[in-house]
Amino acid sequence: MNLDLRSSEWCNLLDLSPDNTVVVLGEPPAGAEEGLKRFFSSVTVYQDSKKPGILKLLSRILPEGSGPVLILVILDMPEDSEELIEEMMNYSRLFADIILFNKDTRVFNELNKLFRFKEYAIVPSINDPRWILPLENRKLSVASLDLYQPSLAGAKLKKIILRVLLNLGLSNLLPVSRFYHFYSKGREGDKRLKGRIKRHLGIDEIHLALSTGTPPVGRKVTAQVMNREGEILGYARISPNPDVYDLFQNEKDCLDYLNSIRIENFLVPKALDLGELGKARYLFQSIPSEKLDRGPADLEDIHINSLVELFNKTSKPVKIEDSKVLNDISARLQLIKGNIEDSKLRLLNEGLESVKSKLINETPRLGLVHGDFTPWNTRMCEGKLYIFDWEWVRRDAPPFQDLYHFDISRFVFVKHLTPNAIWEILQGRQFQKLLQDYRGMTKVPQEVENIALIWTLLDDITWYLSGYIREGLPVPETHEFIDVYFNLLIMAKILEPR
Repeated sequence: MNLDLRSSEWCNLLDLSPDNTVVVLGEPPAGAEEGLKRFFSSVTVYQDSKKPGILKLLSRILPEGSGPVLILVILDMPEDSEELIEEMMNYSRLFADIILFNKDTRVFNELNKLFRFKEYAIVPSINDPRWILPLENRKLSVASLDLYQPSLAGAKLKKIILRVLLNLGLSNLLPVSRFYHFYSKGREGDKRLKGRIKRHLGIDEIHLALSTGTPPVGRKVTAQVMNREGEILGYARISPNPDVYDLFQNEKDCLDYLNSIRIENFLVPKALDLGELGKARYLFQSIPSEKLDRGPADLEDIHINSLVELFNKTSKPVKIEDSKVLNDISARLQLIKGNIEDSKLRLLNEGLESVKSKLINETPRLGLVHGDFTPWNTRMCEGKLYIFDWEWVRRDAPPFQDLYHFDISRFVFVKHLTPNAIWEILQGRQFQKLLQDYRGMTKVPQEVENIALIWTLLDDITWYLSGYIREGLPVPETHEFIDVYFNLLIMAKILEPR
């Protein structure tokens, strides 16, 4: 396991003050140094670890009498590293924290003499270091696996193996990488994030398991908050991205609203705290006190009933030209202009004009949609659907959008179906029956249903493509998710009612 862009972003959760100086020993992959600089004011990469002297140099430029101010990230150590280890020990007073990847027994033993440490397992999603699980005690480690909710069969099997080994106390046999966080004696570690959450909950001790998120657009770190016995107390999400700040505020406003009205068919979290955390912002949410089970992987009546209630209790007549969702699509099209093929841009513009022309001079009922309604954003709790991750909520969106998003997402990311196969399912008897049930309970007029799929595809495609531009990244020429959506948009436009 090496330091990559993701691990540089979750390093800030280990009580690493943004005012401290980060020293990286070894060569980080592309993007990692930039990731660290998003959190810390000073980052020094020292690739030539065979030549000690960096710590001696830093000690001379630091203020005289300064306390522990350095964060040392050790990626690799040369075989003949005795001189460098000796230098580390001589200047150990400077270290606030040390992060050790690729465990080196010599370094570990020396650091263990002077510092306390915490051990973490790194669980990949395919090859990415996605989940960070604490290995402090058996109950805590097992509970941390609740954050790890894989969709693929191989990953599910891996989770079963991890759970068995942790329950047996055999964490040393885990088939995963790990890293070690050393911190000065007298410090508890994790003070910045933990301190804020502890103050909010009014308790003295909490522990974290981490998910590093899904790249590249709108990624954020999620921390599962637990006590020492493994009881889950809530979830915190953290990001240094200003765009994500707005999403956190959007989610908090939505959760406050949903908790203020009487919801009967489904459950949502409560937004407990929103604020700044160093150079980032975070949102802390509650979790039901009852046990959470895995949600259904397929679209069922429980989803329909939940979405019907959401629409019926939040919808209102909106002039089509006043729809913020539709206007956002128009703005995104201007942003991505020149960054995608002309034929694709033309298809998107034609789709938008088609939606507008079908609803011109109309005031359809539009309402709340989750925006990312998927199997992995839902769980079961006491017979009800528990729906979380509301950051992409839309307030004047068309009905049916969450239904389409749920099935298309799992067909693309889990089952990897072709556009033709997905289209056949969407037009098939089972899915059409669900749409009919939804339509009957919401009284949605036919002209709105006719354009709902095109509207959904436009919203998802333009959000994702514009996200690359907002992140300062090149728009990919091809992408599994986007390519499928473009093909579905072509089919929907060909077969749309005239």
